Amino acid sequence: MRVRKRIGLRARPRSGRRVLAYWLVLIQVMSVASCTGTVEVPDSQEAVPLFRQIDAKVAKSFATKARLTEVETALFRAEVGAISVGRFDQAFDAMFTETTVAPNWPPWQRVDMNHVDGIVQLEEAIADIELGNDAGIPDLVQVTYKACLYDNRANVVQCWDSSASQAHKRNVGECLTDMSVCIGRQLEITVRDAVARMMVQIENDPVVRTWASQQATREARP
Repeated sequence: MRVRKRIGLRARPRSGRRVLAYWLVLIQVMSVASCTGTVEVPDSQEAVPLFRQIDAKVAKSFATKARLTEVETALFRAEVGAISVGRFDQAFDAMFTETTVAPNWPPWQRVDMNHVDGIVQLEEAIADIELGNDAGIPDLVQVTYKACLYDNRANVVQCWDSSASQAHKRNVGECLTDMSVCIGRQLEITVRDAVARMMVQIENDPVVRTWASQQATREARP
């Protein structure tokens, strides 16, 4: 008489590494459910850095494509343009001895701008946000700006580009309740860094200093 052996599958205990991976995946799924909406940047109480002011009266302008720049994913929307405009607005006020606001419509290029020496305009704001995870891959935020100074006849005096990036490794569960914990602070730091780099370029640009001196000489003429 032959005896058949019943072969069964024995459940193997999960290793510590597999259990950790399971929980990390679960946390990521929970993050998708909870971290949605608009990324909010913390209000910064820091003073705008002091620069060697440029002795000129300029009108501030922010191009539409720069103002409306956004980064949108399935998890959040970051209004990078609005955040950038706020920072540059403060920085331009600190850089030039006198500022005013250029008209949006009609465009300042089509109106008489003889009441100012020039126009400083944020031309572009480009941003990229790459989300990491709780397993060690960092979140990465990058921003790039272009700004130009024009004379009051809309001729380009000088243009500049600046960029900055910020990487951050999350703690496990850090993004469960508020995406701004993961992204908002990084975005604020990155924008601030890129704006400061732009202002340093403007401050040290001999073309701008020469242009400003010419405006002062012109005003001093009888």
